[in-house]
Amino acid sequence: MKKYEVEQALREWAQEMVQKYAWLTIRYEYNDTRNRYLVSYSPSEIIEENEEFCRESMSFEDYMNLTFFDDAPLFCDDERLFHLSEQAEVVKSTPASLPLIITSHAVVWTGQATYESEGKKPVVLSSSEMFNTIPPVQTKEAA
Repeated sequence: MKKYEVEQALREWAQEMVQKYAWLTIRYEYNDTRNRYLVSYSPSEIIEENEEFCRESMSFEDYMNLTFFDDAPLFCDDERLFHLSEQAEVVKSTPASLPLIITSHAVVWTGQATYESEGKKPVVLSSSEMFNTIPPVQTKEAA
């Protein structure tokens, strides 16, 4: 059945996208009334400013429409066109871990990470990916 093929394509693509865009959350679920998957991207404030993500998501949406025709998912930002249930699949990046301390040096990972505070919008910190070793006489904040 195409439903399972669509689900597999969605799952693989969503996992790839949240690895590439740490700020991204993708929610999706099958809707029995519409007989198709519904997919929502968030947060729209960041999506609107990220041309690369917009190009990639539109390309994927076109691919799904050409491949699955009437069974293709419906896409939107922040559930503007439909509402998903509490049971919807949620795919998002996991926050970065705390610095590791090795002997007398700290190893700090600087990379994309999303931190969420209750009642506040997600905040994306840093966009580089590197490791720094900090001797104990230095202090440095992970930004």
